[in-house]
Amino acid sequence: MGWMRYRKSQELWGVAKNVTIRESCGKWFIAVQMEREVERPLHESTPMVGLDWGVLRFCTLSDGEYQEQCQPLKKCLPKLAKWQRHMARKKKFHATERK
Repeated sequence: MGWMRYRKSQELWGVAKNVTIRESCGKWFIAVQMEREVERPLHESTPMVGLDWGVLRFCTLSDGEYQEQCQPLKKCLPKLAKWQRHMARKKKFHATERK
């Protein structure tokens, strides 16, 4: 292939791990994969809390506080049973039911 000119569009930081050269529509492209050490960014606020969405508990915070599941069906079960009994006695498409 030989020597080629290139335009340096970005600064290269670190150690080159992988270099890919490809040709597309008569133009050549170079992709360089770099490896470098990066400092872990710190958030400005110090009182951070982690949150875990669970199955048994709705959510658990990293400080041990948790919220139970909100179960609207459990509150409405008596009313649901009443309406199911009411509907069980009805006949489907009956003339007296078309009010």
